[in-house]
Amino acid sequence: MKAVSPKTKGTSVSLSPDLLKNERERLRTLLREIEVQQREAEAALKAVRQRELRIKREIEALTTLIDLADGEHQGAPTESTSGQ
Repeated sequence: MKAVSPKTKGTSVSLSPDLLKNERERLRTLLREIEVQQREAEAALKAVRQRELRIKREIEALTTLIDLADGEHQGAPTESTSGQ
């Protein structure tokens, strides 16, 4: 393969195959690092979503318990009505 020499504003830049291969390898390495970071971010997001769902379930359970307790208090006779 011949070296490519594109002209840029009056200057000549020589692009040898070795230079291009090195740049390609550098970019592949960067891509692998980005992919690792992406997997880590996805795992962290999954953990946050699981915590969110757990908290929502706990809130729902407590709301149900509060509703049951309120229903018992409303239906239970008070001292003024039970002793007469």
